[in-house]
Amino acid sequence: MSKEINIHLSATSDVIRPTSWAKFLLETFSTVEWEKNYPVLEIGTGSGIIAIELAKLGYNNVEATDINNEALLIAEKNAFDNKLKNKIKFYYSDLFENIDIKNKYSLIL
Repeated sequence: MSKEINIHLSATSDVIRPTSWAKFLLETFSTVEWEKNYPVLEIGTGSGIIAIELAKLGYNNVEATDINNEALLIAEKNAFDNKLKNKIKFYYSDLFENIDIKNKYSLIL
């Protein structure tokens, strides 16, 4: 049985609203046992909903990127509003451009 997703979320016209795909992905993560200490990277975070939910589920090493500065500001605000600002690292990056490639991510979304 999936857990209800309960996130306070803001968005602007510059940020794509979460889709049914994001909801499906989050419901899947809430029901699957995954090592919570493994590093996770979300590329194209937009509003930050996936990174935020992963942090809420107890994932300890969540990083998120976007090439849109407005999206990063919104994602950081959403993380702050959900009391998770210190649990997620946000980066301005075009795909892997500004990501430390020494990190070994167990999951890239």
